[in-house]
Amino acid sequence: MGLAARAHDDIVWDIPISDLSGTPVSGEPDIEMAITDTLEFTNNASYPVSIVFTTTSGSVFNNISSLAGGGTTSPAQSPKLDNMTVNYTITNLNTNAQSTPCGIQVGVGPLRIDILAANTIPDPVSIPAGGQIQFFPDEEYDISIVPPNAFNKSLNTISPPSSVVLTATDLSPQATYTIKGSGIKGTDGKGTVKIGS
Repeated sequence: MGLAARAHDDIVWDIPISDLSGTPVSGEPDIEMAITDTLEFTNNASYPVSIVFTTTSGSVFNNISSLAGGGTTSPAQSPKLDNMTVNYTITNLNTNAQSTPCGIQVGVGPLRIDILAANTIPDPVSIPAGGQIQFFPDEEYDISIVPPNAFNKSLNTISPPSSVVLTATDLSPQATYTIKGSGIKGTDGKGTVKIGS
């Protein structure tokens, strides 16, 4: 589907972009790639799009500020970092309609979710089936994940500098979490993780 070519053992991932009522849609919402693979996007929508990657895990890919429609393909790029997961969103530059987040796992590693004053960044997120997340909170928070079997470990609290790495069990296509801090206001926050969709 997004597997465009093979050169030796290195894969070129060609991610097609289509349109759904004015909103761009990725043809490969969650992929797992190697550090030696490359990535490109082909915009089959009729309008130009931008593609923005999350940077909580570091700068893994360069953003694409504008990719013309009608089958235009972006230059291929290789991941700059390994063993982590990033998300990207696609925006219709004519209307600002935005796709849901899509995940790219480079090697094997988690998507970093920062928590600052109960705000979760990024949110929502997407990871491949069997993918991973890791929380980096600014203080200790109580945490509740629904469904409780969405990840391989059960957590009641998370503390700085980071939680353990949580690996999706593939028992649920989505998990939600809520956090409660002990600060003056009793800060509350929440987030959503799409899994393999």
